[in-house]
Amino acid sequence: MPSVALIADSDSRWKWGAATVAALGAAAPARSFLISSLGAPTARQVAEAGVDVATVQPLELPRLAAELDRGGFDAVVLALPGDTCQVALQLMARHTFGAVRPVVVAGWVGVILRGAIAGLAERVGADMILANSPHDADWFRGVLTALGRDPACLVETRLPFLAPREPRPADLPFTVVFAAQPGIPAGREDRLYLVRRLVAHARSHPDREVILKVRGLPGERLTHVEPHPYHRLARDAGADQTPNFKVVAGPMREMLARADLLLTVSSTAAVEAIHAGIPTGILADFGLVENTGVAFYIDSGCVVSMDQIDAGASPAARPEWRVAQGLAPDAPPPPPSLADRLAALVAADRGPIEPLYNESFAPAYLRGLARRSRAPGAGRRVLRRAARVAYRAGVDRVAPALRSLTGW
Repeated sequence: MPSVALIADSDSRWKWGAATVAALGAAAPARSFLISSLGAPTARQVAEAGVDVATVQPLELPRLAAELDRGGFDAVVLALPGDTCQVALQLMARHTFGAVRPVVVAGWVGVILRGAIAGLAERVGADMILANSPHDADWFRGVLTALGRDPACLVETRLPFLAPREPRPADLPFTVVFAAQPGIPAGREDRLYLVRRLVAHARSHPDREVILKVRGLPGERLTHVEPHPYHRLARDAGADQTPNFKVVAGPMREMLARADLLLTVSSTAAVEAIHAGIPTGILADFGLVENTGVAFYIDSGCVVSMDQIDAGASPAARPEWRVAQGLAPDAPPPPPSLADRLAALVAADRGPIEPLYNESFAPAYLRGLARRSRAPGAGRRVLRRAARVAYRAGVDRVAPALRSLTGW
């Protein structure tokens, strides 16, 4: 059984990371490292992802390579956003490992709604880049080939937390679950609109139970900032006067086990529901706008409005679309398995980590990095000593790593 370290920051990435570790053939992470971030999860959120909280160790990003070297792991799963993946890859590329370096695994925690090329570029250098569908794998192979990089690092797989539907209790009423997201939509009026429409649906369908499934409890941090929590909006909308409407937190799998219809704007819960064969509606009430994620589902057959839902619509994804997106539960996973691929890489000789970005490839990008890093007078040293680092800088994670690399 391989020894796999998990590196993660926020709630959804712990869920994806823990499931990926299991898919690689490890019963549990040998070590789990929590990277400091503004969205650091609570112990409840980590446990809900399936990780033993007692095994989680906080870690500052500049110490990552040394900790991995000390642990002697077979592999490391980077359950991190693209910019932080790039920081980690740059740190490991600069580190001289005392023994064989771990196999590096990176990927996306859900469907890719935007920034696909940027996200791929930030993950180049990992030994295994997990593409969650045949569509993504084919497209990424073409991009890597065009960039002169070997696409053999790509591994076609599925989102690791997809599962068949569990048996549904027979005594439940028809249940509509709305899967909320912290930042889509972001504005208070749009979010209040959703609450009011869901409450109105519950009132006009008293035989149904309507559940607004939120990602976290009040005060918990999430992967994306939540400026207007639904708990508060539901209270402001007087939802407590509607007995068949509830705001609920907890594991999505529990909600899917009872759902007869799942609604969302673009949550990854939609692909979980579609994979499980649950009717799923992607709400177009805010328009067919790329940055809301609706565009990803445009050809799925699931895009609907709340008016259509009120009228009884129960959309189902087209079979061809499900297959292309890796959401056909009856289809076998593509060979080889992640565990077999990892075993082959562990047994093979591995060269150094070579990120796509380097001192001769993205100089303007690096100048932007120097400006955003907020270190007065340090831009010249960044370009001279850490010019290979190129990613979208996040002050809470990137600046400490740059200081470690450059001796600021």
